[in-house]
Amino acid sequence: MATEVKLTKIKEASVILNLLNSSKDTQDDVFVWKLVAGEEYLGQVRIESVSKSRKDFCIVPVSNHERSVQNLLINQSHIDFFIPNSSLLLRCQLKKSEAPERYYLHFPKIVAQVDRRSGLRTSALETNDVVVNFSSKAERGQVQQFSKSCFDISSGGFSFYVSKLEKKFFNPGEMLDDLRIKTHHWDIQVEAQLILTKEIEPDEYNGLGYKAWRINCRFKNLDQVSRRHLDRFILERIKDDLHVINA
Repeated sequence: MATEVKLTKIKEASVILNLLNSSKDTQDDVFVWKLVAGEEYLGQVRIESVSKSRKDFCIVPVSNHERSVQNLLINQSHIDFFIPNSSLLLRCQLKKSEAPERYYLHFPKIVAQVDRRSGLRTSALETNDVVVNFSSKAERGQVQQFSKSCFDISSGGFSFYVSKLEKKFFNPGEMLDDLRIKTHHWDIQVEAQLILTKEIEPDEYNGLGYKAWRINCRFKNLDQVSRRHLDRFILERIKDDLHVINA
């Protein structure tokens, strides 16, 4: 992992609005974090809504992160967020609290985006660390087996890319059958529902050489053992990234 990380500062309000909306639309994992005496404390949330007129956005903690998020937001002059999928760092102020369900924050006046080319690893896709195996059905009942590297994963869900030809097998609302998730250290069987398909153009950050479709899935009835594996995996990854950012 690189010891030097380059940050691009973004001040344009319209660009910041688009970045927040994009993270909301793709239901990206977002991490609230705080550095205390060299140790990172984390809580996981998602962006529920973005209001251009009110100049605020709403976050909701993912399951089992309600207490950690509330602790991170209490009596803070500023709140730091990290969105791994877009390598985005935000510093915001709390506008309104409906703890522990949701929180409203003012738009940040400036955000910073990590240059992934400097070596910061922020998604499972880049090293094939996580692979999902499952079967899916097309509209005519055709069944096909898939093995895909995850673009991202957490205890809330995961996403991966498919081609135009494969897209016909994926429809929002459907369950993925016989789903297994494998890493170098563990292997779990879980249930997940497809919640979103989104067309993605290649850029310097996603590593794609062609247009693809991002498939977002949410876990259903996740057992505690699987949740612990996933929480440990993603939180250790983000801790490493934040350590590099603060080095």
